Amino acid sequence: MPTYIVQVKNTKGKVSKEKVEATSPAQSRAMLRQQYPTIGKVSEAGMQFDF
Repeated sequence: MPTYIVQVKNTKGKVSKEKVEATSPAQSRAMLRQQYPTIGKVSEAGMQFDF
């Protein structure tokens, strides 16, 4: 599986880069969502995703 570097901003505004092994960018976000339920925003390849 490819590894994606995903920028994560938690609810406190701290940004970190996470490496996630996933089959697609959408799956990498879903996996991060499960791992870190407190994530506020995730951005990937210059795009920002809110959840």
